[in-house]
Amino acid sequence: MGYLVEFARLIISEQLYYYLALTLLFFITQFIIIRKHLYSIFDPLSFFIVFNSFAWATAILASSDYIDIIDITIMNLAFIIPGVFIKPINLSVCQAALQLRTRRIDFQIFYIFFLIFILSTLLLWMVKGIPLFSGNPDRAKILIYQGGFGVVRYIHFVMPLFCILFSLYCLVYRNNDFFTKLTLWFIALFSIMVLLFSGSKSSLLPIVFVLGFLGVLDKKNPKAKKLNRLSYFVFFLAVVMMLVVFSIVSNSLNLEFIFELFLIRMIAFGDTFYFWYQFEIKDKIGDVNLIYYLLSPLLEMLKITEHTHPLGAQLVTASTGEKLVTFGPNGQLPVLLSLASNYFKYLLSFMFGCIFFLLRKNMIVIVTKLGMMGVLLFSTVFFSLTYIYTDILLLLSKFYSAIVVFFIFYFVCSLLKKSNFQRLR
Repeated sequence: MGYLVEFARLIISEQLYYYLALTLLFFITQFIIIRKHLYSIFDPLSFFIVFNSFAWATAILASSDYIDIIDITIMNLAFIIPGVFIKPINLSVCQAALQLRTRRIDFQIFYIFFLIFILSTLLLWMVKGIPLFSGNPDRAKILIYQGGFGVVRYIHFVMPLFCILFSLYCLVYRNNDFFTKLTLWFIALFSIMVLLFSGSKSSLLPIVFVLGFLGVLDKKNPKAKKLNRLSYFVFFLAVVMMLVVFSIVSNSLNLEFIFELFLIRMIAFGDTFYFWYQFEIKDKIGDVNLIYYLLSPLLEMLKITEHTHPLGAQLVTASTGEKLVTFGPNGQLPVLLSLASNYFKYLLSFMFGCIFFLLRKNMIVIVTKLGMMGVLLFSTVFFSLTYIYTDILLLLSKFYSAIVVFFIFYFVCSLLKKSNFQRLR
C-alpha cells in the first residue's frame, strides 16, 4: 500500500485545497439528492455520503483521463438517484415494530444467546489475546480469528450490535425490574467492550449509529433524548479512539504527524479507485461472475468452496506486483460492476441503489415477521447497509453469519430447554 500512501502525501503537499473543494462539492451534491432520507446526523447514510465524498475526490485525482472521471461520476449518481423517488424510512413504524417485538420476546433465549457470545469471546481473548493491545491492531483484528476461531468471527459479526440494540431499546422504552436492568446494562457494556477491543479505528461508530437510531425513535421520551445526547459524546470518543489507534500504529505522539495520518485515511476511502484508475488494470483482472461473487461468502462459510483472495487484494497485486494477501482495499461497487458487466454497469449501479433505499425503508418488517431472528438480521444489516456500495461482500458476510449464528444458537437453546423439561418430568 506504499503507492497509495505516496499518492496521498502528494495530494496533501500539492493539491490539498483542490481535493477538499472537490470533497465538499460531492458532499453537497449527495446531500441535496438524499437529504430526506437522513433521520439523524448519526444515520449511517450521513457518514456514507461524507466518506464517499472523499472516495469520489480520490477517484477524480487518480483518474488518467476524462472518461474515467465521467465513469465514476455516473456510477455514484446512478446509485443515489433512486433516493429521489423512493420514500424514506418511517421511524414510527420502526418504533412500533420494536415495541411489539420486545413485549413478545423470550428473554431466556436472549440471555442464552448472550452467554454463548460471552464465553466464545473470552475463550478467544484467552488464547489469541486482545487486538487493541497488540503491537499492530490493524493486522491483529484480522489474524485473531485464524487457527480455528472462524466461528467466533461470525458471532462477532452479528452479536455485539444485536445485544447493544436490544438491551438499550429495552432500557429506554420498557419498564424493567432491577435485576433485568442490571443484566441488560451488563450485556450492553460487554458488547461495547468487544467492539472497542477489536482494534478497529472505527470500532465505536456502530455504537454511535445505534444510539443515533434509538435516540430519535420517540423524541418525546426523556430517556431517548438522553440517549441522543449520549451519541454525541460517544462520537467524540470514537474520534479520540481513532487518533489513539493512529498513535499506536505509528508509534508517535506528534499531533501533526497523526493529523497527516488522518488525512491519508480520508484519502484512502478511495483506495480501490486509486488502483483501478491510476494503473488501468481492467485487462489484468479476469471478469467477475456477479452471482457467484455475491454467494461466495456463504459458500466459503459452508466449506463448499475454498477461500479466495478479496477483490481489493487482487487490485493491489495487479497494480504493484505485490504478493496476494488476505486483506486489502474494499471491493467498491463501481469496480465490481465494471468487472461483472462493462455494458450494463450503470444500470446495475442504479438497481443496487434501488435495493439499498428499498431495504432501508422496508427492512423493519422482518422484526415484526421473524421475531428474534428478525431483530438479529435487522441489527446486523440495517446499520451496515451502506456496504452495498463500499464493500458488498462484507455486508453479505454479516447477513449470512446472522442466519448461521441464529440457527446454531437456537439449536443450543432448544437442547437446553428440552433438557430442563426432561429434568422437570
